[in-house]
Amino acid sequence: MSHLADITWPIFFLQGDVDPLCALTGAQAVMDKASSTDKTLKVMKGAYHLVHWEPKGEGTQAVKDIVDWVKERCTP
Repeated sequence: MSHLADITWPIFFLQGDVDPLCALTGAQAVMDKASSTDKTLKVMKGAYHLVHWEPKGEGTQAVKDIVDWVKERCTP
């Protein structure tokens, strides 16, 4: 955690709020401590660890969110 301030590149976290493997507090700690000025944390309600495989439409939305985020940063 001591080197989080060294992170200056864009960050995108997509996390399920009921993920049993990765606590949301970890993603939030990175968001709070990283020096990057381009940070996005999207929390998907009711989603677990593999948000892109969620069966009730969340997976489709997760993939769309990822693609949109990358496209916003790659379009001149």
